[in-house]
Amino acid sequence: ALAHAPVIKDLQHNRDFVETNFLSKRKFEKEDDMLCITCIKHVQETLGTLLLNSPFTFIINYVELSPELCNLFNRDWEFYPQVKFATAKLFSGSILYNTNVGQAVIANTVEAYGRTKVVDSHCEPCRIIKGKALNRIHPSIHHKIIP
Repeated sequence: ALAHAPVIKDLQHNRDFVETNFLSKRKFEKEDDMLCITCIKHVQETLGTLLLNSPFTFIINYVELSPELCNLFNRDWEFYPQVKFATAKLFSGSILYNTNVGQAVIANTVEAYGRTKVVDSHCEPCRIIKGKALNRIHPSIHHKIIP
């Protein structure tokens, strides 16, 4: 393997051995066994293969949601307003993986947002001026002026 001298010195001081991260490679045996590029079956990259080949596998850990946590998250947020903040805190920085279809979603940040003070303490106020409600969803008619 090729590496810079400082990397090798760092490895010698910090570790007793160096191991490869690519577990899916195999040794070349015979040229007759090689397939042409059109005959090779393409391996579908799934989350499992990405995690297997990741150089960060030693820091990746996961927890499957227990039925108790699922019941907690499925509670009515009107009656249990603290659940929405616990859900946002738990799911931020997580990978949600659907094993049925093999799809994953990365949740970088999660924010509880709502239109009422009960759901979100920082919600936009809904005011009525002369019998007409303010519509704050649409942008201002003055495009170059920020309200």
